[in-house]
Amino acid sequence: MLRGAVHRVRPLLGRHWLLLVLTAIAIVVSIIVRHEVFAALSWNRDEPVYLWQARLLREGQFTAPAGGAPEFFRPWLAGLRDGAFFSQYTPGWPIMLALADFVFGSPGIAVALAAGLVIPATYAFALELGFERRIALVAAAVMTASPILIVQSGLYLGYLFSLGLGLWFGTALLAGLRRSSVGLLVVAGALVGVIFLTRPFDAVLWMLPFGVYLLITRWSEVRSLVRSGLWVLAGLLPFLALGLAYNRKITGSFTEFPITATDPLDTFGFGVRRIMPLWTPINFTVWRAIRGTGRNLVYLPQFLFGGYLSVVVAGGALWFGRRDKRVIALLAIGLAFPLGYFIFWGIYLSGARVGLTGPIYYVPLFAPISILIASGLVAVWRRRERWGIALAVVLVLGTVPFLFNQLHDNKRFSDAQAPWRETTGTDGTRALVFVERSGPYLLHLNPFSSNPVDLDSGRVLFAADRGPKNLELIERRSGRTPYFQSTDVKPGVTTNPPIPEITMVPIEVFEGSTFVVHTTITNTTGKPVVVAYLRDGTHYETRVLDSNSRKGETYETDWVIEAPAASASASASASASASASGPDVSALQRKLSNIAFGVQTGPDPDRAAQRPLLEQQISYRVLDTGTAELLVPARGFRVHFDRKDRPVSRRKDVTAAISVEVEEEHAKRAL
Repeated sequence: MLRGAVHRVRPLLGRHWLLLVLTAIAIVVSIIVRHEVFAALSWNRDEPVYLWQARLLREGQFTAPAGGAPEFFRPWLAGLRDGAFFSQYTPGWPIMLALADFVFGSPGIAVALAAGLVIPATYAFALELGFERRIALVAAAVMTASPILIVQSGLYLGYLFSLGLGLWFGTALLAGLRRSSVGLLVVAGALVGVIFLTRPFDAVLWMLPFGVYLLITRWSEVRSLVRSGLWVLAGLLPFLALGLAYNRKITGSFTEFPITATDPLDTFGFGVRRIMPLWTPINFTVWRAIRGTGRNLVYLPQFLFGGYLSVVVAGGALWFGRRDKRVIALLAIGLAFPLGYFIFWGIYLSGARVGLTGPIYYVPLFAPISILIASGLVAVWRRRERWGIALAVVLVLGTVPFLFNQLHDNKRFSDAQAPWRETTGTDGTRALVFVERSGPYLLHLNPFSSNPVDLDSGRVLFAADRGPKNLELIERRSGRTPYFQSTDVKPGVTTNPPIPEITMVPIEVFEGSTFVVHTTITNTTGKPVVVAYLRDGTHYETRVLDSNSRKGETYETDWVIEAPAASASASASASASASASGPDVSALQRKLSNIAFGVQTGPDPDRAAQRPLLEQQISYRVLDTGTAELLVPARGFRVHFDRKDRPVSRRKDVTAAISVEVEEEHAKRAL
């Protein structure tokens, strides 16, 4: 029955029915993987940036206003110019996402179509190189079953889109030369022009190997090649002009791309490199380039159909076809991208997560390798059919374990991000949500912390957590109720991410000239000496609460603090279950800072002071009126001291050892 249905469908689809089926499979698989594996995006934070940029374009904007507070609203991988944010990426792929969203109601359709684009492109490219139709079909099937296509087809990234365009560029170029077709040569130029708008450096890397291939194989036709190159240039120029005009609009210069305008250190070459301002730079050395390249190449076979065994098959086909001029084109593409990206520091960064989503800068290599694998498979099948079938089965078996692990691990990462979608607990109010521990940028910790283009619209407005400066934004956005969006999991990509609990914690602001902060301290270490302390800048006070304490004993002590104008030399007492002595009043030391209430334990007072500190920090702001504002809740930190004996705070839940609260009798500002 099934065979009869196939025979009825084949005439309708023509001789390319199998290719159409493979293309449809790639599209369907993309949709399934995106919804089932990457339902809450991947670990790669380029995804939310592309979606943010696509939404800007969907609304007819190239930039987004910074709202007068760029330090709070700046998205990850976004530059700042003239009070507006812009993406570091060129607009080619975001335009595709925006068009898919406009036409189909989902940007994900662009991802599926990009995956589908690669399959006929692989087939057409193999045919145009001169491989027979059977090898071209098998190459398309190999590409369809490759984990790199399956995994990448679920991501909002443009690597498959660039691969499809690159293969069609090569196909149109070779066909144009073979047929002496000006139209095809112009189309080839236009295709590489779209790549330039998508990934400018990749456009160069796609043109170079074909230039080398043509010079080697058609050296006697140099004049004809130059004339053909001019037609290719004619197709490229409009897109080149568009790309340079976009640069001028975004960065103010035709030749400066958004990525270097965002951070000049994010560029090619060796030396100090950095992905964003306020981010820790690294020294990109030749050794790190070798490590990054090596790691990407080692993991590459895991994303091939057949795994590491496919390298043997492709290598055999390469060896037996080493005198075939067609292999030169495959080798040229295979060398261009590793050599080109060797001097880009992103190859070192991408190596850290290459086992999850593949060697992203080497995605173009998978097409020529697939053609070589197909050549090897067909060659073995022709020698003996049973061996060919057995080899195909072994390659399938070699694919499954890697693909299963990749999909499983990526789903686990995505599931761990799903709770970040929720902003429940805001009681339906217009909320100002500080993403706690977000660093200086949105979309990095919480991939869903994207704001509308108009910052005044929308129920939820996300902001980066800037510590004491949060008080200033709360005042400026007084029409919104402030919250902390907190996680119980330490930020960072781990090998086995737990599902975090995301909570929305209301923020309260107390205003007054004098405050009483009540601290509850528990001896969690069992050391006999328990010391409470207050730290505000260089000001440091301690109170020995007990010299003969036991594990689990609890103490309470109050600290009285005042705005500087309220009292310059006041004194007050601390009430505690254990005796405490010291100055009665602590004046706030700075205009905008954190005041810390902490605990130390040890065998004696001197050694207690040398142990790591646990503390709760309350942000404050001293006002010109002579009063101050305190922001609660406090946040817990473990404090270490660096080599210059400066305190370094690291976020940690320390409520088991110390908790603080501002006494309610002081005026609470209405928010």
